[in-house]
Amino acid sequence: MTSSVKNRRVDRISILLQEFNIDKINHIKGQNNCLADYLSRHPIPREE
Repeated sequence: MTSSVKNRRVDRISILLQEFNIDKINHIKGQNNCLADYLSRHPIPREE
């Protein structure tokens, strides 16, 4: 993989995402992204 980004975190995430068949990533503005907002405020509890 060649990368023009000089950020290790972005590089790691990029490598992880290569395992999946992702055609397109869409950015959704925060005010329009209610599902992510809900999940961040009401996380699913872990079962141990």
